[in-house]
Amino acid sequence: MGWADFIAVYALAGGHEHSNAQSFTLRLLELLGVPGPTVAQNDHTLNDYVFERRVRGWADGTPRWIDFYKRGCVLMELKQSRLPGRPNADPADAETPSAPTAGGWDAMMRKARVQSMGYVANLPRPIPRRSS
Repeated sequence: MGWADFIAVYALAGGHEHSNAQSFTLRLLELLGVPGPTVAQNDHTLNDYVFERRVRGWADGTPRWIDFYKRGCVLMELKQSRLPGRPNADPADAETPSAPTAGGWDAMMRKARVQSMGYVANLPRPIPRRSS
């Protein structure tokens, strides 16, 4: 699959975030020439490159899961469009039925960023940091 096919396939996949997140990520990694993640272990402290990396420490103490994680490299919280007429649709998206508006997209990206920052704050220490 080339870039154009990748974009075409996932542009039409709106509203199925949980179903499409791992296939999207695996195909993206393949296009980038990057090996895929490892199999998750029962001891979540060993899960340095996995889908659904468990993290604890939120205010209510419940565990959460990072969609895609590689220690010291990448943390992805995937979001998919909330098209009009679908659950959790963004009213700002109603004017463009084929794609979310900039406002709706911005809302999804802000939500993903807030989630990601919460995950980062609760990952085990030490977390390797890159120097700029």
